[in-house]
Amino acid sequence: MALIPHRFDPTRFINDKVKHALTFMVLFLLLDLAWPTTNTPLWKTISLFSLWAY
Repeated sequence: MALIPHRFDPTRFINDKVKHALTFMVLFLLLDLAWPTTNTPLWKTISLFSLWAY
C-alpha cells in the first residue's frame, strides 16, 4: 500500500489511524495463528507494540 500512488489508492478515503489499527489487527491474527496457544501470552502483545514504537 505504501508504494501505490495516492490517486490510485483504493483506501484513500479511510483515516490513516484506522488503516494502522487494521494492519496491526491482521499482524496480531497472523502471529496468533503462527504460534497457537490456549491463551494469548504477553510476548505477542509486546512484540506488536515494539513494531509500533519503532
